[in-house]
Amino acid sequence: MKITTLGFAIALLLIGCQKTLTEKQADFGEGQFTPAYVQEWFNNNFVHSTEYTAYDSTKYGAKRVDWKKGLYRRSGNAELVSFPLIKGRRQTISSAIDTTISKAQFQKTLEASFTRVLFSKNSKNEISVRVLDYVPEYSYLQSKNFSRALVEADVNSNSGKFSGSVSAKKWSGQPLSVAKFKNGKIIKAPYTSYR
Repeated sequence: MKITTLGFAIALLLIGCQKTLTEKQADFGEGQFTPAYVQEWFNNNFVHSTEYTAYDSTKYGAKRVDWKKGLYRRSGNAELVSFPLIKGRRQTISSAIDTTISKAQFQKTLEASFTRVLFSKNSKNEISVRVLDYVPEYSYLQSKNFSRALVEADVNSNSGKFSGSVSAKKWSGQPLSVAKFKNGKIIKAPYTSYR
């Protein structure tokens, strides 16, 4: 599958944030890193990891993976599988929205923002888990008629049109990096001021 600028940039964002990989490794044959495999790995392995148990759902709200909407991509030696992530609270996304816009514009941006959980397998068969918050730029969102579905379609199809910010966090909520995009291209490289 062809990876466009946005997909490649997100892969770079993830690879740059992979200091802490999960302890578990698996044996994969060609084509075995699928959404179904990832769901099984998550339920049988990841939920027992320290990264998973470090997340405080009473403080930050529950998170649930939408296993029915998995997407697979390959980028170099990395295989990527992502799913929508439904979160109980959205305050982590709202902190990334431009504060110079009006309250109504802020609300529309918040409503169009979304989160995906990305599972990345490298050439050593190590799997990392990252939570990605997508916050569209207001003018880009306006060009999409304020439709979250159209914003998600741009990201999911790798069309290279997304403008906004993407922040990466560990499952536990620990922030890792933020990158800004304009028309699918990085305009502000991932930075890691959180560490």
